[in-house]
Amino acid sequence: MEINFIQISDIHHHLSNYDSLKMRLMLDEYLKELSQGTKFDFVLITGDLSDKGSGFNDEISVFLDLILSGLNLTRKDIFIVPGNHDLKRNALRKYAIEGIKSSLSKDELDVALKSEDAKGILLESFKDFFEFYKEYTGEDYPCESSHFIKTKGKCNIIHLNTCLTAYTSNEEGTLLIGRQDLISCLSELKRDLSKINIAIGHHTIDCFHPDEITSIVANFDDFGIDMYLSGHVHKPKYHVEANVHTPYINLVSGSTHSDDYAVGGFISAKVAFDSHELEVKYHKWYNVDEYWSTTNDMGRLARSGTLKHKLKKFEQRAKQFDVSVVVPDSLKDEIEDKVRIDEDEFKQFIIDFHQHPKKKGGITSNQTKQKEIEEKFENMRCSPSFEKIFLDYAQYFTAIEEILNSTSYIEADKKEIVSELVIETYLGIHNKYNSGDVIFTTMVDAILKQYSETLSYSPAKTRRYIRILVCWSIYDCNIFNENKVEA
Repeated sequence: MEINFIQISDIHHHLSNYDSLKMRLMLDEYLKELSQGTKFDFVLITGDLSDKGSGFNDEISVFLDLILSGLNLTRKDIFIVPGNHDLKRNALRKYAIEGIKSSLSKDELDVALKSEDAKGILLESFKDFFEFYKEYTGEDYPCESSHFIKTKGKCNIIHLNTCLTAYTSNEEGTLLIGRQDLISCLSELKRDLSKINIAIGHHTIDCFHPDEITSIVANFDDFGIDMYLSGHVHKPKYHVEANVHTPYINLVSGSTHSDDYAVGGFISAKVAFDSHELEVKYHKWYNVDEYWSTTNDMGRLARSGTLKHKLKKFEQRAKQFDVSVVVPDSLKDEIEDKVRIDEDEFKQFIIDFHQHPKKKGGITSNQTKQKEIEEKFENMRCSPSFEKIFLDYAQYFTAIEEILNSTSYIEADKKEIVSELVIETYLGIHNKYNSGDVIFTTMVDAILKQYSETLSYSPAKTRRYIRILVCWSIYDCNIFNENKVEA
């Protein structure tokens, strides 16, 4: 299994010189080329959509939509943090921040954030950004928390507002993160070695006060951050933080505008879970000849054109759960079946399932009379073991319904694919067997045979997810209606 994403930063959309306009125009076509060979899962925008507090307009939304459409993604697949150019500055903010920075207390920003008046002054400057965020994503920016976490598939995306104390130029080395808010946010991360933790913020780590840097690095280590992505400096670079238990990598994107200082570019990244490796490619805009391309001038570690970084925590997980030597293949399904399902991955499985339908065309409806599940089990001669499996899987039915009842995940004309496929499989075999248990396992085997090559999950997980989908179809009363008791 793998996850692919794009990071874009420092758009400064109000800058409209020729090179910036041409760069953005050609970016759309370039992303379409990239998406032909790669299925991208989401986009990260690390600040400075606007320029010098100029605010937000429809052109920014149009540009972001072009990025998403080029990658075959929707607005549900974009994650955005503010940059220092996305806020409006005033004298009141300046005096408040100067007072915070002049304090001898290391917790002065956290103290200010607990005061409604001081917090109101700091957040007022983000008002336009918050309004744009809600209009574009359809969600309120959780401004009550300086930092927050959103989950996408197997990724936790930690949103850091690095601009809380930004108010002037040349302030690198003085910024504050709000350390109490930082650990409050990071402490929500669960010690789940199957998920990758991606922190995003506008400023690079070295833009913070030295005391803050020490705390940020320590907390990234303590709470298992795998990478930190930022922008701000308008030049791409990377750095591996080695003075920690689990080395994480800092990735810095180029900009999406052109001037005498900026280097136009963005990052694409792939997390390969089988090899426990992060692969990063830097993409660069060449002003002279006006084209996008990958670049291999990012330093010795990326001289091949791809920066590779081992994700140590996944190697640790592999060692912790490696059963290939002592456990026969025939028992691996049973072992994995005892491990609680990652619900976010299961939801992604349902979405992926609909992207590779074996059957295309019109959707037919097969409705049957509602019956109690207990009666179905009795009529179908199902064993107590099967009933127990069904009850164990019932906890995931709401995840299926959440996906199928919303067109945000799956197009309306595809939402019946699961039930239609299960029904047709059932109709093709139910007369051949007298046991509900055998009918169930035969259905699972048939569907697995159809989809095993199109879904990028382990055979054990694919089989288990299909078992859940079949059980849900039984619950949904589309199948298991025939009486096999006297058969």
